[in-house]
Amino acid sequence: MREQYLISVLMVNYNKAGQLRESIESVLGQTYRRIQFIIVDDGSTDESPEIIREYAEADERVEAYLQEENRKISEVTNFGLRKVRGEYLARIDSDDLWAPEKLERQLEFMTARRDCEICFTGADLIDENGQSLNREEADLYGLLNMPEMTREENLRFFFCHGNHLVHASVMMTSRFMRELGDHNPAYLQIHDFDCWVRAVKKTHLYKMPQRYTALRRFRNVQEKNTSARTEAATVRYQNECMILRSHFFDGMTEELFTSAFREMFRYPEASSPEELACEKAFLLCGGYRPGGRYQPILGIFALEELLRNERTKQVLEEVYNYTPATFYGEMAQHLFLDEFVIRDMEAERQQFGREKEDLQREVERLEADAAEMAAKISARDGTIQTLQTELRTITGSRSWKATAPIRKVLDQIKRK
Repeated sequence: MREQYLISVLMVNYNKAGQLRESIESVLGQTYRRIQFIIVDDGSTDESPEIIREYAEADERVEAYLQEENRKISEVTNFGLRKVRGEYLARIDSDDLWAPEKLERQLEFMTARRDCEICFTGADLIDENGQSLNREEADLYGLLNMPEMTREENLRFFFCHGNHLVHASVMMTSRFMRELGDHNPAYLQIHDFDCWVRAVKKTHLYKMPQRYTALRRFRNVQEKNTSARTEAATVRYQNECMILRSHFFDGMTEELFTSAFREMFRYPEASSPEELACEKAFLLCGGYRPGGRYQPILGIFALEELLRNERTKQVLEEVYNYTPATFYGEMAQHLFLDEFVIRDMEAERQQFGREKEDLQREVERLEADAAEMAAKISARDGTIQTLQTELRTITGSRSWKATAPIRKVLDQIKRK
């Protein structure tokens, strides 16, 4: 392919010296060589800065930006985006990998489609040693390799389930990058997901089924990446998704909202601005259950606002049969950690504590029984050993040998 376009590749790194070289090599080894390779180090405390300097000195395509302070992913990504000079932008994390033909094939795909502003690929899952996790994490593998969806399908999936696109696989036009704007500095876990939600409100998200990207998942080391599943990361992901959902419908045209979510409407014929506002509130009351728990609070906030407006209050009552009394019923749910929820949680904690103490006592009793049994076995082994010694003494004595004929005769008499 004639290298007509400059592709800017942006990599952000923090303390990934162990995988950094392999990731950099997967970029520099691309069959499409006309690239601007921007590497931003986010104040690493390992050998990462030295590794990045080494590559910047050896290859003029590499631009190194070493930050003194750790500012986290969104802010340093925004810094890197301002360095983009190419007609296209590709993103990769400093522990992920690309197939050698990734950029070339993706550029061919995009330039063949006039309306293609952004494109993703399928992905493999690998551990910190590069071993495949596709079978071990089959659910995640299936999620990341779902087929291309329509805008409406993507919006419903994003709203009801979350992200299914791989950040390290994306390529977009730099024009569209600027239209999307900066990453939201409030997000750590979903900084990329927020971009995809904003992107699908503007255009179709293309996806190539080929697995040109390898996503790293750390399993057996203390150092984790933002894709690793830890309790803190999971809780933060759920909380950030709740914030994202609070303005999920912002900037979405009525036409796109209606075509994407009509099948979930309470009133399928809803079309007026007031009716659509009610549908958004009801959607926010359900459709997403982080941790398996129903979370209607965003919808409750929206319904409260609608009830304060006389026009939307009238629509709620006449079209949806939703009155202030209905709202009072909603407010009787445990929406926050109120005193009763805290009381029940404390009771459960105390019950678990008692059960733990009972189990500990049972373990101690079983250990004592085991020790007693071991002592009895040891004593019996000693008795057996003593009897065996005495038997050997008797059978080896002269009297035993002298009386052998008599014992033989007695044995014959017993058998008769």
